[in-house]
Amino acid sequence: MRGLADVDAMAPGMQPGRRALIVGGGYIGLEAAAVARKRGMAVTLIKMAPRILQRVAAPATSDYFRALHRAHGVDIRESVGLTRLVGAGHVTGAILSDGVELPCDMVIVGIGIAPDTALAEAAGLAIENGIATDAQGRTSDPAIWAAGDCASFPYRGARIRLESVQNAIDQAELVAQNILGAGLDYHPEPWFWSDQYDVKLQIAGLNTGYDRVVLRDGGGGAVALVLCGRAPVGGRCDERSARLHDRQAPDRGGDIARSGGGGRSSPRPQTAVAGLGRSHKKQTATYCFKNFASLPIQGFSHSSTPTQTLSCPL
Repeated sequence: MRGLADVDAMAPGMQPGRRALIVGGGYIGLEAAAVARKRGMAVTLIKMAPRILQRVAAPATSDYFRALHRAHGVDIRESVGLTRLVGAGHVTGAILSDGVELPCDMVIVGIGIAPDTALAEAAGLAIENGIATDAQGRTSDPAIWAAGDCASFPYRGARIRLESVQNAIDQAELVAQNILGAGLDYHPEPWFWSDQYDVKLQIAGLNTGYDRVVLRDGGGGAVALVLCGRAPVGGRCDERSARLHDRQAPDRGGDIARSGGGGRSSPRPQTAVAGLGRSHKKQTATYCFKNFASLPIQGFSHSSTPTQTLSCPL
């Protein structure tokens, strides 16, 4: 799946009773599996890694979505890869890495992306996990700028790429300002979401740098998951309970203010938060962040304590 044309092409084949094989257990694969099941297809999902969402989420989040999909009838097979597809003119089956031959009428592959750096390489630009830029979006050629999924940039002593709509928008807006001379560094506040069946997953922060997981049941099907980083001497990870409100933010995450030019990130240990809630429930959210001391977020109420508690309708 590379664009809307691919989605349009596969839509007519999603008919009740047909068999779909989903290759990949990340956001794209799981969302595709949910859509296929809702359209009445028999769905098998294979994931080469030991668990779904392994690269992007904590084990507890994987457990939640594995149970969710199995409850909806999806056959999830982890630690299983694809050897080859079979069929004449149209796929009729798949040979899996465990030797099983699985009949199928449609195969959807969502196994991640590699940044398209061909043009940048031809231009002689530095490449490092994508098109390498400085904190302002400038490449190794000072006359060329890059933003979005293809661009890697410095972040907390490392170099990362963020594959998300919000990052593509925020980074592009900041780079546009810098081309005009603003001279602003990019300080992203990573933000991700996924809709599967009647469940919404919302994540603030990255799935790295934590040594403890705090799980809170908000009631009515809502769950909050806090990934706690190592606290400084005398510090602690706040474990306040969290409940997720079902209401989506405008424009799928639009309550997050533009982060370009925001304050410097706090040196405190990173904490990420994942919230899960069913869309037909009425719930509220109280999230604890240890790493975002001055989040530029609209619609949130900030406490004045060093450990931020942000309350919002999500």
